[in-house]
Amino acid sequence: MTKDLMTAHERKRAILHAKVCEMYRNMVADPANAGASPTRLMRAIGHKMDLTTKGVNGILTRYGVYTPVKR
Repeated sequence: MTKDLMTAHERKRAILHAKVCEMYRNMVADPANAGASPTRLMRAIGHKMDLTTKGVNGILTRYGVYTPVKR
C-alpha cells in the first residue's frame, strides 16, 4: 500500500515492522551472535521493542526475513 493511502496507525505499524526486520538482520550479521538461535534473537528484539516473541516471529515471517523450519 502506498504511503498516501495509509492511515496514521498503518504508517506507525509499518515503521515498527521495518525496525524489527532491520534489528533482526543486524543481529544475525553480528559475529557475536553467531551461536545464538533465531528464537533467542527474536526474544531479545521483543524485549527491546515491547513485543512478544511470537509477534516478532510473525513480523519476520510475513516479510520473508525469517523462514521457520517445518517439522
